Amino acid sequence: MESLRPVDEDVFPHYPPELRNAGIEGKVAASFLVDTTGRVDARSVRVTSSTDRQFSRSVCKTLPLMRIRRADGKPLLSPARTSADFTFSIAR
Repeated sequence: MESLRPVDEDVFPHYPPELRNAGIEGKVAASFLVDTTGRVDARSVRVTSSTDRQFSRSVCKTLPLMRIRRADGKPLLSPARTSADFTFSIAR
């Protein structure tokens, strides 16, 4: 897998209100395909582990809105499969 990172640091999964209000924290791991323009192919998103289905839905909804680039800044010459971990935590 390529070493990739998000371009837009302000695009992130929404914390489901029901879980936040209940004080529930969690994690999601997902794999996905990034095309040469840096867009995530929504059909390729696979949740590999999750602590709650609502967190999974939030990640799956957000990934196609993200732009991704190689960590070294060079352009992607072909689509690349990568993975990412997302943590949902409540600031205390």
